[in-house]
Amino acid sequence: MNVVYKISCVETGKFYIGSTVNKTQRWARHRRDLRAGVHKNKNMQASWNKYGEDAFLFAVIEEVADPVLLMQAEQRHLDTCVGQPDCFNHNKFADAPWRGKSGAEMPNFGRKASPETLAKMSAARSGAKHHNWGKTIPPEVKAKIRAANLAYPHAERRHTPEEIEKIAAASRGRPQSALTRAKRVISMQGHEVSSTTRAKISQTLSGEGNFWYGKKRSADFVEKVSRPIVVTNSVGFETQYPSITALRAATSLKPPTINRALKSGQPLAKGKYQGWTFRYVVA
Repeated sequence: MNVVYKISCVETGKFYIGSTVNKTQRWARHRRDLRAGVHKNKNMQASWNKYGEDAFLFAVIEEVADPVLLMQAEQRHLDTCVGQPDCFNHNKFADAPWRGKSGAEMPNFGRKASPETLAKMSAARSGAKHHNWGKTIPPEVKAKIRAANLAYPHAERRHTPEEIEKIAAASRGRPQSALTRAKRVISMQGHEVSSTTRAKISQTLSGEGNFWYGKKRSADFVEKVSRPIVVTNSVGFETQYPSITALRAATSLKPPTINRALKSGQPLAKGKYQGWTFRYVVA
């Protein structure tokens, strides 16, 4: 039977309006959620908790012959009572209860799904179950997406120095866990950069694109990179170089490789010079 129903609290006179095609099943579901303390209507749940199950009554207020007209019938009742002090309903629309709601107004606000639930959700949307599984995007759709991205109003926008500082401060205050760092290391292992990508990176960082273009090294920095360096090979033989520049000329090692080895004190993990260590000569 298609009905619009009312759930009333006899202690306060407050009520809840809804509609259903099976009144017995719907009333049973309301009671189940209220008994469990998880009903989506928090106001009615609070009254249930305070006055108990015996204080609530379920009644049919309108029967609708055509199920297609059921939402319209419920909407008529909601239009007259939502927003009134004695009405539990906080949603104005029968066909879209959460339209216009956000944040704490949503029934699942603040809740966190368990790992088991997340795994089930992932499995339900993975592989052949995903709505885009096996589909290809037609060229005309790709063209529309590209045109929309090019027309994005912030495409040419650049962050202000203040915004950059805020972003940097937020990143500094968000340290990565050991697990996250380990995942990043694993994801980068075996990653090969194509020659085309390398050429693009080189071109971007050359000339005016280089961070140091037009800048002069400070005297402290020049003194630092000019300090002698002792290199110990994998069998323990030591060789001293007068500077990083001389070391690079002799070994063809890249500056980042040398700098990391000098800072960490750890031997190189791979390559032609695997097992070699580097340290500055102590004055």
